Amino acid sequence: MSVFVGRQGKTILENNVFMCNQTEGDEAGFGVSNTMGNDETVLKNNIFYLCQGGYYKYMDLNKQNLIVFKPAELADLNKNGEPYMLSASGGNSDENPQMSPDKDFFEKFSNFVASKPGKLNMDAMNEWRRSVGLNLQAEPGSARKNYGMAYPLAAVCPNLIAKLPGRGAQLEGPFATYAPDAGATAAADPAGTAGAPKANVEYAEVTYDAFKKAAPGIKDLVNKPVRFKGGMGARSTEFHLKQAAADYDCYKVARPGERPDATRDYVFVYILKGSEVARNWDKIYRKKDKYPDGVLLKGIASYIGKDTYPFPVGVILDDISAE
Repeated sequence: MSVFVGRQGKTILENNVFMCNQTEGDEAGFGVSNTMGNDETVLKNNIFYLCQGGYYKYMDLNKQNLIVFKPAELADLNKNGEPYMLSASGGNSDENPQMSPDKDFFEKFSNFVASKPGKLNMDAMNEWRRSVGLNLQAEPGSARKNYGMAYPLAAVCPNLIAKLPGRGAQLEGPFATYAPDAGATAAADPAGTAGAPKANVEYAEVTYDAFKKAAPGIKDLVNKPVRFKGGMGARSTEFHLKQAAADYDCYKVARPGERPDATRDYVFVYILKGSEVARNWDKIYRKKDKYPDGVLLKGIASYIGKDTYPFPVGVILDDISAE
């Protein structure tokens, strides 16, 4: 396979070429594997070519492993990725990326035949060993060596570069250098008080279900001070709020009484790195099993614009308490 998606985090697969995936013993051979059921995966504008095992393998909500194998199934995935455990999809195709693999290497590779050991009758083998005076249990021998053919480096560029614009590696760029937006954090918190309790703010007490996607006024939720109870979950990579820039960490918070690692219902909370609330989060998180009914959270809530999420809300935390 080309890519194996892990259980946590957000994997964005966009504008890639997945090519020449071979099956082995009628297994694998697909471009992308999402058999951990990670529904935060993005699959957009990728080319799949000569993937013998199929385009995409995934685990659905019923814990079944399924494979997108036919072009019609890939077209259906492009229209709606949610049933395929994708947060976003579209533009994926099965077409020739017009690469030119090294002919000598490709011929050797395509003519490779895997060895298959034969069946051994242990009773007959032991009788033979006994008849010649050998122990019934043989001593271990040396491990079998495997050899791989080195691909000629000079044939990589430009032969293995797709000739279709914008797909896969591009020799001409464009290239970009990532740098955090230093002004974003300052604009979101001009007073420099993010990540600390605010004495002059009145936090409205709300229930966890007030953050459901069908809750009244959820899409109008902007910068509302709230207090609610939730279960502390794992770190996430969902940075949908413009107010939460590179200086923030994101975590999942589950409904009180539910295990965050056993539910898909969670609210995203954002914590300013190095702040007082960050230190309190770390301290309480180490003892989170003592608080099965959740902890008290205060912060500024906003709608994140993701209707595919059961709870499309992000909260920039100002305070956390185990009381």
